[in-house]
Amino acid sequence: MRITNGMMINNALRDINNNKLNLDRYNTQLSTEKRIQKPSEDPIIAIRALRFRSNLAEIDQYLERNIPDAESWIKVTEDALIGARDMTQSLQEDLVQGANETLGTDERDAIVKNLQAYRDQIFQNANADYANRSIFTGYKTASTMTFETNDENIKYVITQKFTASSMDEYTVVKNNVAPSETGPVTVDEMPYMVKNHRVRLAYDRLDIDVDNGINTGLSLADEDGNAVNGLELETVFLQDGVYKNAAGAEVDPYDTSNGKNYLIADSGEIIFSEAGYAKYVEMTENGGELSLTYQKTGFEKGELRPEHYFKCEMTTDTATETFEYSGAPQDIEYTVNFEMKLKVNTEGRTVFSHDIIRDVDELLNCVSLVSQIEENITNIDKKIAASEGTEKEELETVKAALEKEYALAEEVMQKRFEEGITEFQLHQQKFDLAITEVGNRGVRLRLNKERLTSQQTNIEELKSKNEDADLAETAILLTTSKDVYEASLSAAAKLTGNNLLDFIR
Repeated sequence: MRITNGMMINNALRDINNNKLNLDRYNTQLSTEKRIQKPSEDPIIAIRALRFRSNLAEIDQYLERNIPDAESWIKVTEDALIGARDMTQSLQEDLVQGANETLGTDERDAIVKNLQAYRDQIFQNANADYANRSIFTGYKTASTMTFETNDENIKYVITQKFTASSMDEYTVVKNNVAPSETGPVTVDEMPYMVKNHRVRLAYDRLDIDVDNGINTGLSLADEDGNAVNGLELETVFLQDGVYKNAAGAEVDPYDTSNGKNYLIADSGEIIFSEAGYAKYVEMTENGGELSLTYQKTGFEKGELRPEHYFKCEMTTDTATETFEYSGAPQDIEYTVNFEMKLKVNTEGRTVFSHDIIRDVDELLNCVSLVSQIEENITNIDKKIAASEGTEKEELETVKAALEKEYALAEEVMQKRFEEGITEFQLHQQKFDLAITEVGNRGVRLRLNKERLTSQQTNIEELKSKNEDADLAETAILLTTSKDVYEASLSAAAKLTGNNLLDFIR
């Protein structure tokens, strides 16, 4: 085959260009520290790079956004629950003191102040929020668990459900002695205790509008919403110190010998007759439910908002809104790993119970009654000291009645303290269980964070191996390619210097 001078020159130029391309490639790799600059240089490296970068972007989303958000939410929730739990523990200490000691006026006043403070503090924790989102209100993160201010105009129509566990016994002192009583007080008029079966509503101070029939003519309803025969309620309310019904007649709601069931609007209690109690038990045995729809206008600061617990209709000055309550879980979840979600919220309705408020209020009422009777005894002693003869004897009978009333009221108070210990132990158990669940979520979150951090490190190493150039090797190849390039230039210079006579010779 004949090799011409032109062929040699063309081959030399092609080889020089290839050597120059190699020199440029290694020089680029050394300066960018990357093996390729565009996918066409090595499609396999490019495909792997896309996969690694996608995985890292997802992991970064979890580690830098989702997990820190979830950690903060869980931390705020845990702190709020621990704060509420600690309040219930402190409250129990006062209950133990009240149940086991004879309390003087100062001790009772101190317990009253403590109970009021604990009650308020427990529900301040219920309004805890993270990033302006309430953490205990389920999906209603723009709302709060309790009313933050007094609202006398807001109105709710509430449908509350009851089960067998809603029923309890309630003891009251009857034939209370009026402060203005002058005697004589007969044996039949002496105070005594009576027990009733009752169901306590979530709220007290219910609306009474006799003309419009609001909260009058009510009855407990079955699961289909039908009124139950035998569970009709006669509504009574306090007026001038006595209970009256819608017709204005005086009624004693704690005397159910007439077979009637009473709804006490002021205290939010249903007092059952024996027949009503038997019917209630029949309807709620084996898990059955009953319900009552009632209306309440005006809520105090710290009261729980009904929409988080019941089906209800809210009416304000500007609008009416209906809340459907199914009891279905309202889980707020964060994606904290590949195809893995973690619940971060605790629903306040499972831990912050209306019973906490009602239990504390009943304790306060019991203590207040004992203090009031004690004050009445002090006043009657002053009257006795300033009287004589028949008047004095009659006042002595009043004092005897007051002393008996005091003894009975103190007995009821101590019993409520004893029952309160058990009740608040149950409240505390709910908080403890919720704190444990939150702690478990925190552990799972921490484990996922550690796992993702490890994955992130591994993928970054694989990504580096796939994309990054070996600088030492690249530097050697660059030096080598430079020498080759320079050698090819030198060889080409010698080749192009020859002419036809050089070949003839």
